[in-house]
Amino acid sequence: MLHLHKDRLSASREADIDARLSRLEAAVAASALEEGVSSDLPVAETSSEQPADAGIAKLSARRSAVQAFALCQVAITQYEKDVGVYFERHVEFDAGEKRLLLDGLKQYDDDTVDVIVDFVYVRKAYLDAPAYGKMLREKVELYQVMTGRQATGVLLIAAGKVNMMEEWALPYIKASAIDNDVGLQIYSCDQLGFHPGAVSAGVL
Repeated sequence: MLHLHKDRLSASREADIDARLSRLEAAVAASALEEGVSSDLPVAETSSEQPADAGIAKLSARRSAVQAFALCQVAITQYEKDVGVYFERHVEFDAGEKRLLLDGLKQYDDDTVDVIVDFVYVRKAYLDAPAYGKMLREKVELYQVMTGRQATGVLLIAAGKVNMMEEWALPYIKASAIDNDVGLQIYSCDQLGFHPGAVSAGVL
């Protein structure tokens, strides 16, 4: 009976993880589609310009994907300097075909609560949305279920415009951080010293 009970608990836990991952993947996909950027590793795709030799294929990552990923790394580096903590980057927890992807993770050896960093590039004010805090809360809870460790989240925002640093700016993101009990750190691209849209590929 004890073995049967443990098997049922294990199956229930796996079903819970699978359901949570499915919800999170759908939310992240919808957010990435709306933003047009992602902090995922850039993926090389078939280039529009191909070599004359048909036996050779040329692949390249989209400029926006590379720039967004670079901005994520710069922002996490700045946050590391500010808080005096180093994070593992681009951490994956795989559960079958599904995965939990974390932009940054700090695990402690003692009883200190682990820290998960989630990065968002808000290039325009209209991208201010309440979903970011909720998605990070989902990641934190899923991490806790998958690992059995306690964690807290920090929402790391890179703002594309200087005026988005004003007290009145980004009200939905700020409220979502409070409502979902996650920390919030906002940097402007100017503060980070890197702006993905500062130079257009069309003028190079």
